[in-house]
Amino acid sequence: MLLKLRKKAEEAAAKLPALLVQAEEIANAVMTGDHPRKRAGLGEQFWQYRPYEAGDPIANIDWRQSAKSDTLYIKQREQQNAQTTLFWCHAAPSMGFSSQAKLMSKRDAACMLSLALAILMKRGGERVGLIDGAYGVEAMGEELLAAQDTDINTLKTAHIPQNASVVLCGDFLDDPEEINALLKHFAAHQARGILIQILDPAELTLPYRGRAIFEDGIGQQFENVENIDDIRAAYCAKIEAHTTAISDICQHYGWGYVMHRTDHAPSDTLGTLWQIIHQETR
Repeated sequence: MLLKLRKKAEEAAAKLPALLVQAEEIANAVMTGDHPRKRAGLGEQFWQYRPYEAGDPIANIDWRQSAKSDTLYIKQREQQNAQTTLFWCHAAPSMGFSSQAKLMSKRDAACMLSLALAILMKRGGERVGLIDGAYGVEAMGEELLAAQDTDINTLKTAHIPQNASVVLCGDFLDDPEEINALLKHFAAHQARGILIQILDPAELTLPYRGRAIFEDGIGQQFENVENIDDIRAAYCAKIEAHTTAISDICQHYGWGYVMHRTDHAPSDTLGTLWQIIHQETR
């Protein structure tokens, strides 16, 4: 057992540099620069002027702007207190699936997208880390790659700091009721965020033909299908209903929802995530 764990740790360490390089590349492809919070407070960057009110410190009056009219103006600065964004990536056996050698596994795609988004947020002054785990992009990467099997239900006991945002990344093929219970739990703790559903294209289209044997990620359950053509339409309708249900749950709780197919460019998904984050900060 110890040798097996050591081997997994060594494999994760060997994979980390390449994964970080890929995450940096797609982060650069999306944008660089600040990620402002657009709230008045202590900081260095100018945000807006507002009329002077009784009780405001005289030192905060901008005399140059005030001289242009008969009104005294206060110069407000953008709040730049570091915000915290916490990430979680599902490490279940199902996340190791890849239907083609040229495609990333769902787990690698989840790790790369999470790290790329963390890089962008860190550039904007955010504090980034894992739920109940490491802080900082490189430490996050090490822990994500070394993680063993995880269960979404463990998130119900996780510690979420006040005012932190949450990014959950996985295939979320669980019962929608479990997803609903999870987001309800976060809502009760005033935590909001984004759910990223990672799926292989074969899971969406079932492109196989003829007879096939399907098994779960740990080889304990099998399903023998004599002719895939007979079930394809029903399967596609079911998976579409499932992803729609997850999206609807996210919308109900005010969460962002993004699906990433492992055959699509990660930079496109990252760009969509970045747009959602900017909409939330306006």
